[in-house]
Amino acid sequence: MQKFILSIFCSIFSLLLLAQQPKSNLTISSTSNNNIRITLNGYKYTLQDRSTTFQALQPGNYPLVIFQWKNSWRGGGQYEKVYDANIRLNPGKHLEITVMRFGKTSWDEGNIETDNWADRTNNPYPDDDNRNRDRDRDNRNVEPTIYKTDATQFAIIKRAVNNETFDDDKLRMAKVSMKEASLSINQIKELLNLFISDDRKLELAKFAYDKCWEKNLYFSLSEALTFSSNKKALIDFIAGK
Repeated sequence: MQKFILSIFCSIFSLLLLAQQPKSNLTISSTSNNNIRITLNGYKYTLQDRSTTFQALQPGNYPLVIFQWKNSWRGGGQYEKVYDANIRLNPGKHLEITVMRFGKTSWDEGNIETDNWADRTNNPYPDDDNRNRDRDRDNRNVEPTIYKTDATQFAIIKRAVNNETFDDDKLRMAKVSMKEASLSINQIKELLNLFISDDRKLELAKFAYDKCWEKNLYFSLSEALTFSSNKKALIDFIAGK
């Protein structure tokens, strides 16, 4: 009986300590005009005025996925996933994650500053079971389709690059024609094979990284390079991403 009472007391004491633990804040923001959508802890949100702040969250790990709108050179566009990871919210800390213009993310963390003006300190509620659950239950796991440059579009890009005579001109044309492209590994390899200079191949391979939807296979592009120094340079470049 004494063990049972002691167990209940320890449980109550642990809950009291948890309740007194400083809460955490999280801000998701964007530096561009591209629309941002996120899922945090399984709930969906759309950024308002390029920024959304979640206040008074329970410290701990939260699954976070960020989608950014990408325009298509054909018109229209769609949302692409630019971030997918578990984030750690620390007690008494404010974590800010910023999405850059081309989909890269950065983060910063500081102490929560006291705000004596706000009447409510927990809006919105990403951990509230009564908000959004019924609305999103049927499509919570549905993710936007990644835009991919099709064969016809790629043929136009490849022809434009191949029509140039010198590698410097080819590289300039490739960067212009790939501006809104979303290429596969094989498509990028085809473009690299249009170049004679190994250094220009390396430069294009680095430029095309952000244009590739198969980043998990990007290391294989080193096979298109001739010199071991350039192969190593590309691998080091990928490792730094």
